[in-house]
Amino acid sequence: MKKIYILLLILSIAGNLHAQVFWLNDLESAKSVAKESNKLIVMDFWASWCGPCKIMDEKLWQSSEMVPYSKNFVGVKIDFDNNHTLAIAYNTQAIPKVVLATASGDVIWENVGFYSADPYITILKAVPVNVGVLNQYAVACESAKKDPKANYDYGLAFQSVGKDVTNDNLKRSFLKCCEDYLSKAQKLSKDENLNAEIELYTILNDVYNGKPEKAMKKLDKQGARPGNNNYEDIRHFVLAKCYQGTKDQDNFAKE
Repeated sequence: MKKIYILLLILSIAGNLHAQVFWLNDLESAKSVAKESNKLIVMDFWASWCGPCKIMDEKLWQSSEMVPYSKNFVGVKIDFDNNHTLAIAYNTQAIPKVVLATASGDVIWENVGFYSADPYITILKAVPVNVGVLNQYAVACESAKKDPKANYDYGLAFQSVGKDVTNDNLKRSFLKCCEDYLSKAQKLSKDENLNAEIELYTILNDVYNGKPEKAMKKLDKQGARPGNNNYEDIRHFVLAKCYQGTKDQDNFAKE
């Protein structure tokens, strides 16, 4: 089976020598290639009768501007007419629709319609090149959806990747996914210590979203937990990030 994935990768590389994006036509194959290549998936929901889809092909996917970024993701074309179940699963009510997803198919970012290539180029150029850690936890969480630790790890993987994304819109999408999975982990967990740590990492998202003052106010309400060393270490780390965000170098150094 692995030989098939490698062959698909070779075909993908060969295809990119002649076209801006090499497209697969099956989501499961795209997931397999994404796992093997440590990349995210870009789904393009389209139809042969869709005028804007054709314009998108010409102005975006076949554009020379796509050349530097097409290697950063695994592309899959999904025919709306022939994949109704999949279209429903991704709440596709209008096309063209573009979805950025993990190797397990979890949506990170999506957009419907086409008016200009620029908004898409802006997002796609910011797609992380290597998301091996994220895909690893995506696969693990897919097989253990009700395990709080699996959801916790997956949420932190979104945060780890998302914090360094250069586009603010895409960064917020990653961090929103982080919060969604941390929230799910918290609902599934009966471990008070784990739930308290989740609160801290959720607060850290405010810092990464450029709101360190808001994060500091939440930390004050959260308070300390003497005796829980792991919690206290995370709290000091989050507080340090808050000081770094407010450019308070003295307190940052102390923390």
